[in-house]
Amino acid sequence: MKTKLFSVALLFILSFFSTGVMSQTVKGKVYGVIGESKEFIDGATVVFTGTNIGTLTDEKGFFELENTDNYKSITVSMIGYESDTIEITSGKLIFVHLRSNLTTEQIEVEENRNSKFTGKEIIPTESLTLGEFKKAPSCDLAGCFGSSVTVESKTTDAIFKLKELKILGLDGQYSQILFDGIPIFSGLNAKYGMGSIPGSMLAAINISKGTNSVLQGAESMSGIINVIPRDFNSSEKVFLNLYMNDMLERQINLNTAHKFENWSTILSGHLTGEAMRMDYNRDGFLDAPLVYRNMIYNKWTYDSPAGNFKFELAGKYNSETKTGGEQSFNESSDKWSDDVYGQVIDFKIYDLYSKAGRTFENGDEIKFFAGFSRHDNNSYLGTLEYIATQNIFWTSGFYSWKINSDAKLNSGLSYRFDHLTENITMSESKIRSLLPKYENKEHFPGIFSELDYTNILKNLSLLAGVRVDFHNQYGTVVTPRGLLRYQLAENTLLRGSLGTAFRVPKVLIENMNVLSGSKDLLIANNLNPDKLVNFGITLTQDIKFDFIDGTLNLDFYRSDFSSRVISIYDREPGKVFVENLEGNSYSNVFQAEINVQTPLNFSFTGAYKFTDFILDHKGIKKNEPYVPKHQLVATISYATDENDFLVDLTTNWFGKRPLPSTKFNPPKYQFADFSEPYAVVNLQATKVWEMLEIYAGLENIFDVEQKNPIIAADDPFGPYFDTSFVYGPTTGREFYVGIRYKILR
Repeated sequence: MKTKLFSVALLFILSFFSTGVMSQTVKGKVYGVIGESKEFIDGATVVFTGTNIGTLTDEKGFFELENTDNYKSITVSMIGYESDTIEITSGKLIFVHLRSNLTTEQIEVEENRNSKFTGKEIIPTESLTLGEFKKAPSCDLAGCFGSSVTVESKTTDAIFKLKELKILGLDGQYSQILFDGIPIFSGLNAKYGMGSIPGSMLAAINISKGTNSVLQGAESMSGIINVIPRDFNSSEKVFLNLYMNDMLERQINLNTAHKFENWSTILSGHLTGEAMRMDYNRDGFLDAPLVYRNMIYNKWTYDSPAGNFKFELAGKYNSETKTGGEQSFNESSDKWSDDVYGQVIDFKIYDLYSKAGRTFENGDEIKFFAGFSRHDNNSYLGTLEYIATQNIFWTSGFYSWKINSDAKLNSGLSYRFDHLTENITMSESKIRSLLPKYENKEHFPGIFSELDYTNILKNLSLLAGVRVDFHNQYGTVVTPRGLLRYQLAENTLLRGSLGTAFRVPKVLIENMNVLSGSKDLLIANNLNPDKLVNFGITLTQDIKFDFIDGTLNLDFYRSDFSSRVISIYDREPGKVFVENLEGNSYSNVFQAEINVQTPLNFSFTGAYKFTDFILDHKGIKKNEPYVPKHQLVATISYATDENDFLVDLTTNWFGKRPLPSTKFNPPKYQFADFSEPYAVVNLQATKVWEMLEIYAGLENIFDVEQKNPIIAADDPFGPYFDTSFVYGPTTGREFYVGIRYKILR
């Protein structure tokens, strides 16, 4: 009833407000000029001159910034174009024209060393850009968040080192991952596909916590991670990145971009070669899986000569094989044997998506999106074979009415189809309580409307929306969401959000680390979908002194589950129970982050996060497993005046994590109820020339490693074998070197 009343209130707001007030917003469009042609630039960085306060342009080159601090100018930059500084003229739309430097057939590329910033839009969004990805090898998507306290990249199993991206302390399945704004990266893709997105192909990652826009669906429970791949405007003509670590894992990344009149394209490729078989901790198991991976991505973009129509078509293919287990495991001879334990994952991902948008003379817009993803997975997990196929199709279209210079109303339709088929074959020596086949088809059309009002009252902005989806299994799902932005003082900004979310769990995928061990997985009948209400408040304070410039962000978010599917690890020996929550579950998260730039060529980022995640089920109240209450992140970066030598030092400290009880195990396989605190320190140095960069680094300098990440590694076919008991680093110190080579346009 409360949800419906909230929805009615939001719809009333959408229809009521239609008049504007004086705006303090700087708005404009950024164009790229190559010869005599001109096109919108998507992903250009726009900041107030001399600060790190800024945003990125959208696919139409549009940007907007709140100028309550009375800045006099903005600086606009984009890889492949000359940067420009423009004076702010009150009340006028700013048109920025960035020119390619073609006089020497080269383009000078300068990257801001403070390449992580939180914009001042109504949705608090942390943006990681090209310079941030270069502060670490960023071998894949999961490796891009080393300096971010907002996203924790956590290992979930000790054999394949699969990772999840956690926001607000909630597990990775509660985070919605978008690829180029398209929500098809979920299920099997989110579990296994992190490696299919190498850091070298990315232009930016935008992270928003808590409640978000209703345009992409109802599934974003803890937040959204929008992964923006490079396109022609954000890439050199040729970019090559070669990488190798001390385990002799080799990676090759290649981007090439070209333009043909009104069409432009980028082609990205990635190849990973297997590492050596290593067992430094002498538990008999490989320290890292043997990985062979290849990926190819191609995107075509059409910009009309008039600049009022844009079309994009892109496809991505990924093939990957991972082998892990005991050091002597050989798939051809040891599969299904009870002598040598091993695991093999072989999967392929096919992605295709398109976007189209038209802008009319009165400022109205119409946009269409469509995406398809197919994932074929064949996994052998020691005593079990898992063969799965998932097909996802999503499409959406909406019309954007320009009410006045500060307000627009977006209304449209969407449709999502998700078909997952999972087949289980079990070893005769290890029979579990699983069915031989699971199949689930979801299809749910939806309708949505959202009001975006920049200055509804003086210093107050509103984003309010509601969507109604019609799920074939769970009926009508109403998702109301609202966000407010208020300028408290000249340098102080307050933002708040409130909304609901809905998702259908993928039980086997989300418990794959349990299937990798010996425990039985008992799945209750009639599982409910996950539902929650999320509330958040963010305070942003600009820091301004004569010699430093920075930003302080303070966040508090609360997530309350009204329905949740949970996994119980410690009710009975050798069993994991998956069932509906009977009670309540909530998380309270406080986060503080400061970003500072100094005139001494140093930049500093420091952050602290407190998480209180409680599970109260059937009268038993406890902390959510593996979620630390305290986390600290600090990054110090140095660059010479010429930006030809760079050093980055990053420290991640994690407090104690509550662990599942091991009281049913024999004494030698029992562990404490909490892990010990630990810190991981990474260092990288980069030497830069005009067309060449050489980098080298150490990850986990002090060789911090979890002891016994595999329980009962000495008895892998026994009843206590468990690969899911992972709370810390599962590999020790790692040295790597790499080369980046670029041919400039």
